[in-house]
Amino acid sequence: MKEYRTDDLIVYWMPERCYHSRECLFGQPAVFNSKVRPWIDLSQAEPEDIIQTIDLCPSAALKYDLPEGSRVKAASAQGPGWIKTKPPASARAEIKVMLNGPLVINGNVQLFDPRGKLIETCNRVALCRCGHTERRPYCDGSHLRHNWVGDC
Repeated sequence: MKEYRTDDLIVYWMPERCYHSRECLFGQPAVFNSKVRPWIDLSQAEPEDIIQTIDLCPSAALKYDLPEGSRVKAASAQGPGWIKTKPPASARAEIKVMLNGPLVINGNVQLFDPRGKLIETCNRVALCRCGHTERRPYCDGSHLRHNWVGDC
């Protein structure tokens, strides 16, 4: 996990979860710019706007938190992208088949390995459908490089 920090916002990026849907690039192109390093520059937008963009990340590869003393209202920073957000135990999972892309699962998710060992509990995850990922079971965007076409 990589961390980007200002006095008002902490952003976490988990590259192993990212499948490059580009929601962040479209939502805040000045903040999330894959052509420069570091690719996240929190000084380019207001923390509340960055939070709204991260809340739309379908893979949950981007998360946020507020450092102590942040001037951001805590209530506005508790959406789906908040690092501490957990779905209610009763929340049903919704699975969306992305066109020529991963399975995006939202809800109360418990992900297990083939031996039954719990990998993680989360509220969003994008799982590979194409078989080309180098981060199984997570989608890493390899379907794009391989021009993979799904059957649905």
